[in-house]
Amino acid sequence: MAYPRWLAKINKWLFNPGQVRKGRYPVVTHVGRKSGKTYQTPLDAFPTTTGYVLVARYGPESDWVQNVLAGGEAAGRRRRAHTRLASTGRSRYCARCACCGRAAS
Repeated sequence: MAYPRWLAKINKWLFNPGQVRKGRYPVVTHVGRKSGKTYQTPLDAFPTTTGYVLVARYGPESDWVQNVLAGGEAAGRRRRAHTRLASTGRSRYCARCACCGRAAS
């Protein structure tokens, strides 16, 4: 089950900037689909044999999910490793995950 949208708005402005600076969570860097600005969003990312599964705790309506799907790519940072991510072009939603990103070759 996705977290409520009101909590996403609080996290986006209050907690996410600190989490990005601390570097404890993986961070996805994406370009806004309307603004063209670059954003960094901390999230959970799990490696798979073909890339990563990025967890959208607030559901497929999350801005970062929509931005990655619209832009087709993003950059991921986990610990000190940087990875270029490409959208598979589809959004798969269940209780835990909403977007699958594959490592670009």
